[in-house]
Amino acid sequence: MHEEASFPTGDCPNCGPDSLGVWAPDVQTVCVKCDEILENLTWVDAQTLVKTGYRLDGVKLDGSRGCRSGACGVQQPNSP
Repeated sequence: MHEEASFPTGDCPNCGPDSLGVWAPDVQTVCVKCDEILENLTWVDAQTLVKTGYRLDGVKLDGSRGCRSGACGVQQPNSP
């Protein structure tokens, strides 16, 4: 699901670089944590966002996805 998604990130004066933003057309992108306007806006994919410290359900740093890989945090029963 996240493979095609991209997320706005930028430099926040309060939270620092690689801050996740809230984007809307014709509105300045602001930090999701403190609502400050982000500078140097870039769009990143899900793997890059996770590498910067954010968590997305179903996405792990090693590229594994889905519950069977443990990405969703749910303990799955072992197959016989």
